[in-house]
Amino acid sequence: MNSNYLSLSDIIIELRSLSRANATGYLFIVSSEQHSATFGLEQGRIVSLQCRLRTGDKAIPLIAKIKYGSCRFEESTSLIKKMKLEDNETIFDRILSLHEQIEPEPDQAIASDKPSTDYSHPIMLSNQQKTEIKNSLLDEIGPMGSFVMDTIEHCKEFDSIKTVINEEIDRPDIAQSLLFKIDKIINQSA
Repeated sequence: MNSNYLSLSDIIIELRSLSRANATGYLFIVSSEQHSATFGLEQGRIVSLQCRLRTGDKAIPLIAKIKYGSCRFEESTSLIKKMKLEDNETIFDRILSLHEQIEPEPDQAIASDKPSTDYSHPIMLSNQQKTEIKNSLLDEIGPMGSFVMDTIEHCKEFDSIKTVINEEIDRPDIAQSLLFKIDKIINQSA
């Protein structure tokens, strides 16, 4: 498969094709927003899902947010970590159904669910701020913090950082603690 971007519907078509061919291996996806997702297949059946550090059913809503992506399939006979998942068509239907609900309102649905405090002012993180934020992430969530920091480094405003933290971290108490620390790091030198 080439590296041209495909719509999410086309990616699902590719997955269905791999499924019908009883393929075993991994379909790796990189979204146009530079997020990754992985489908693990064993004899055509989806046995694992991962997207932006979420696994299994929790990955489905994040996969549904993919508008376009490039993907490649790698055959693998190594042991795929199996998860308890529904059948392929149910997974495809859930992803596409959520995708259709998201598509009419690109990126604004997330922001409207957040408190009305305006943090949309532009930010430019210094190297010291990046280091302090990364250390805070590593302290709170361990090695996963490096992956979250990779995404935060591309954020241009605090609202974007809030979105990343809230999407990537399951526990609201940890997410809020991190947002408080990050806000303090950004504003202490302002």
